[in-house]
Amino acid sequence: MNGKTIELDKIYTQKPAVIKGVGGNPVTGSIFGTRIFVGGLWKLLDPLPVGEHEIYFRARCDDFELIVTYLLTVK
Repeated sequence: MNGKTIELDKIYTQKPAVIKGVGGNPVTGSIFGTRIFVGGLWKLLDPLPVGEHEIYFRARCDDFELIVTYLLTVK
């Protein structure tokens, strides 16, 4: 953030969550619940001061890569 590296926290559920959807949905394919574990990399930031800020991150998993830049203005 703003050119500085922030270490992210690895957060995962200890118990599976039940995901339900409509028939033919792309996640489960059915209307019945599917039990999955949820997790990822997260960071809770303190409120940003007034001004311009840049949040940049890059992630890769196998052949998939994601590069994102957020330009924020806090008033």
